[in-house]
Amino acid sequence: MAGAEEVHLVFFNRDKDVKWNDKIWHRQDSYEGKMVDIWGC
Repeated sequence: MAGAEEVHLVFFNRDKDVKWNDKIWHRQDSYEGKMVDIWGC
């Protein structure tokens, strides 16, 4: 994370059979004492 103040991790779901609203999500977790925003789309 090289001194970053904000960390975001994004996962892309390219499955055509999954509805768009089911692909969108967000959660927060911590890693080595830093908050990480994790997004799915």
